[in-house]
Amino acid sequence: TVIPSDTSSSSSASSKGGKDLFGELDRFLKQEQRRLKDVFDEFDADRSGALDAGELARFVRRVIPEVSKAELHYFQVMLDVDGDGTVKFDELIATVQECRAAGVS
Repeated sequence: TVIPSDTSSSSSASSKGGKDLFGELDRFLKQEQRRLKDVFDEFDADRSGALDAGELARFVRRVIPEVSKAELHYFQVMLDVDGDGTVKFDELIATVQECRAAGVS
């Protein structure tokens, strides 16, 4: 999985979006002094154990307020590992780990 990254300058932004979701998420968690699971659970409004498209959009907008609809769609596709239309916490963690192992923020 490749995620868009904008860690050095706007010219390095991916054509798929340009937002660094995981970098922004890391900054958000540190700023809020919260654990990822707690934030995930906060946005899982129906307590299903997974974020549907609306819940994921609210989650991403909290982390990256200026995110576009196209970027939201990209993040949904990237994070929905099993393709069921929702993002479970283990899918989020697996994608973060895969990106870190690949050297992508």
